[in-house]
Amino acid sequence: MFIHKDLFYSTLPIPLRIAFDICTGIMSSNERSQSVLFGVIATEISDLLVRDPESGLLGDLARLQASVLYQIIRFVYGNICQHILAEQQEFLLKSYGLRLLRRVDTELHQMEPSWEMWILGESIRRTVIIVFKLYALYWAFRNGTCIDTNAIKMLPVSIKPSCWSSRETYLHCSDRVKTTTYGDIAASWEVSSWKSLGTFEKLLLTSYYGIKNFNDGFNCPDL
Repeated sequence: MFIHKDLFYSTLPIPLRIAFDICTGIMSSNERSQSVLFGVIATEISDLLVRDPESGLLGDLARLQASVLYQIIRFVYGNICQHILAEQQEFLLKSYGLRLLRRVDTELHQMEPSWEMWILGESIRRTVIIVFKLYALYWAFRNGTCIDTNAIKMLPVSIKPSCWSSRETYLHCSDRVKTTTYGDIAASWEVSSWKSLGTFEKLLLTSYYGIKNFNDGFNCPDL
């Protein structure tokens, strides 16, 4: 959905390897082992949110994606103390993500267009949306309101999310490098069959229209 299987080629970055191991461990953990895992998460995420000047755009994306996985674990499996720790790092994750978006505009546009470059840019866009959505859902459940609605609507998304599926799809898509805002693309969806949509598109629509409307199905022309 936001971590592409082909993005890192044959070598998964260490931050994501550790994060996936912790995700696996938390699923079968008991109270004692959870305490150990949350201690590891605290150490890992503190290091990840300090940018490594030598990691490059791909490495920085892996660090943000690992951080997102850790915050999901904290919100889903953690107690109130873990929730507070995640709250305290909200600004750090969002600002980290927004910096990556700015770097997409400056760094990727200087490179030869390719599916690999598209996947990198789209992975960054999707990860940033997940960061904002994660905290929006958390605050909505906790306080009954979301204060970042307008900011989320302005986040960029590709107008051709189907390119995510394969290189062949990417090569057959026109206007594949164009982006729009999340708010604009979500507002353009029409009630119809939604069976052909990907998981990420369904997430966008569910959070925009609500579960009740989503159950009726949505589809966006030309995607």
